[in-house]
Amino acid sequence: MTGPLSVGLFVDQFPELSETFISGEVRELARLGHVVHVESAAHAPHPDPAVRADVAYRSDDRRRARLAALAWLVARHPLRCARDLLSRRRWRGEERVVPLRRLAPPARRVARFGATHLHAHFATLSAREREVMALVTAGLMNKQIAAEIGIAEITVKIHRGNIMRKMAAKSLADLVKMAQALDIQRAAPPQ
Repeated sequence: MTGPLSVGLFVDQFPELSETFISGEVRELARLGHVVHVESAAHAPHPDPAVRADVAYRSDDRRRARLAALAWLVARHPLRCARDLLSRRRWRGEERVVPLRRLAPPARRVARFGATHLHAHFATLSAREREVMALVTAGLMNKQIAAEIGIAEITVKIHRGNIMRKMAAKSLADLVKMAQALDIQRAAPPQ
């Protein structure tokens, strides 16, 4: 991968002093030169003073900005918005659901920020899963991959399932498109 990544995080409260894992990850990503944008529902009651990041708080969004962002979201995804509004009736008795008009501003900011979702998904893969992904997207069958890298075929199937889940790919064709977008190529076989 070339150049810094753009990473978007969604959290309840930021920077919460008790959430050392998230704060540590944000600090480490920034130290490595990656651009980190955080969308937080509210300000933390006990903020971690050591964390410096680009943070947008949903609790700070004004009514006019929420309405403008909602109009943007509905214009961009009308069917999904209608489905969300219809399904809210079903959720009402089960759990508290954040209304779409409250989620629209973060969605618009993330779209403007341009978080690189493929790179974020790819970063979650282990080195072996990345190796298997390159071979799968090159068109090799599980048995061929297993022989080439010296593992059992069932292990290749497990890695392949993990790759599909972590990359949020719905099909092998989806995964191939993602590999092309990420410029993943099969390494030359050893001579």
